[in-house]
Amino acid sequence: MSSQNSPDPGRGVVVQKPKADIYTALLGIALTAILLAIICLWLEMSRYKYDYKATGASAAVSYVPTALVRRA
Repeated sequence: MSSQNSPDPGRGVVVQKPKADIYTALLGIALTAILLAIICLWLEMSRYKYDYKATGASAAVSYVPTALVRRA
């Protein structure tokens, strides 16, 4: 049980802050790459004025391989 006269009973054990290692650097590189990709996507979409819906395109395939076509 803790004493009522202790100066700071809620502080607990003081530990040294861990130093940054290679994995922290890789996380920073990954974050930078993701942010760069977001900026590139934003710039690409702004070229099309954010109109990304297909117009005039049909879902059916109109290509027929010539090997399957019977010749008369």
